[in-house]
Amino acid sequence: MMSETKEVKALKSKLNVISGVLRLGHEAFRRKGTSAIGWHIVNNSRLVVRFDRSALLDMRPGKPRIVALMGEAEANSNTEYGLALQKLCTGFGDMEGRTLITEEFLRERGASEDVLKAFAYLSETSSGIVAVPMREPESSPAAGRVFIWMVEFAGELPGGVESVLQLLAESYGEALWSSVNYKKKLFGKLFNTDRLFSPLKIMAGLLALFILALIFKNVSQNVAADFEIVPLDKQICYAPYDGVIDSVIVRNGVMVRKDQELMKYRTEELEFRLTDAQKSYDEISARIDLVRSESFSDNSKLGEIKLLLLRKEKEQINIEKMKWYLDRSRIFSGRAGVFVIEDEERWDGKAVRAGDELCQIYSPDQMIAKVLVNERDASVIDPDKMSISLYLHTRPESPLQISELIFVSPKPVLQKNGQFCYELKVKLARKDLIFGMRGVARVSGPEVKLGYYLFRNLVLWWRRL
Repeated sequence: MMSETKEVKALKSKLNVISGVLRLGHEAFRRKGTSAIGWHIVNNSRLVVRFDRSALLDMRPGKPRIVALMGEAEANSNTEYGLALQKLCTGFGDMEGRTLITEEFLRERGASEDVLKAFAYLSETSSGIVAVPMREPESSPAAGRVFIWMVEFAGELPGGVESVLQLLAESYGEALWSSVNYKKKLFGKLFNTDRLFSPLKIMAGLLALFILALIFKNVSQNVAADFEIVPLDKQICYAPYDGVIDSVIVRNGVMVRKDQELMKYRTEELEFRLTDAQKSYDEISARIDLVRSESFSDNSKLGEIKLLLLRKEKEQINIEKMKWYLDRSRIFSGRAGVFVIEDEERWDGKAVRAGDELCQIYSPDQMIAKVLVNERDASVIDPDKMSISLYLHTRPESPLQISELIFVSPKPVLQKNGQFCYELKVKLARKDLIFGMRGVARVSGPEVKLGYYLFRNLVLWWRRL
């Protein structure tokens, strides 16, 4: 009766182990990804096998890589234990069946001293190490496509542990390779010959064409810039001194001749100051004559004469200064051309400082287009390879005829709108244009690969966010 009870208990124990193996294998299929399956293998398998440490290694990269370690949410391959475990599994890619790892086994395989040292380190805490390979179905051992489940026992190996590990490995291997080969099965549909044109094949073909275009297609770098019709040669008139403009004599946009008066300063105050300086000069001169006659009888007057002479020289300087201002109070044209001034109606009575721009004289003989390229688009500037098309706002249907590019600024110049721009000057073939006309310039630089062009624009867009 007692023996029957032992047999029943042993049978129940085997049934529990088998049911546990089936349940663990079923749960492995429900995990998503090799990391999740590996974590399930190294941790939950202790329900049927009482091991002390466990790890899952991927041998496919050519050298062991830890997928999961028992008791760790993420596998850390850089610990002393992890490095020793990876070193021990070096060369296990052709392992066919479960194997108890011993020093004799390693020496038979011609293991190096580093592998033997790693085994000695692991053996300090483990009396038995079992390697259980889980190879890809229908693959040869030489292919090296295998996962190895390393199971360590601190004491003696339990009875029947190798059989249980083999049963678990069969279920776990199917789950692992089913997850690994999922993408292969997905892309395998592309090579299905049942349908010549399937949506998946069409999408794959378009994607392949796009990738080829990114690699081999050359495109021009095109940017838009503003331009203005300006004269090739012009004279700029600057204010010679601080003062107030009395009036502008010439109307804006009128042709003027050389040395024609354009505008003038208010000079009433200067004339008063000149008269005052002249009177002071005459007064000092008379005083000098009087003191000089007195100095014949009184030598002490000689020092006063020297002081009066210095005052006389000072007043003479003031007189010359006032005359200099009056001589330059009238602004004349230095050349023949078109008179251009901004805000013509606001100049009467306007105060200016020395160096302020007063007006310009445009030469009507040659017109050019000044193109302003923002400094962030400087990659298109190459005088030998770039092309420029100009479209006026008033005539956007056709580009202007360009004769040649005559100037490219060596560095960006600060503009009135606060931006730094490179200035490009282009000669125009047409003569029926008006100064100040504006438009949009299309500047095309050297050709680059489509992939680089899109990547660069994406980065620039991201940097502007």
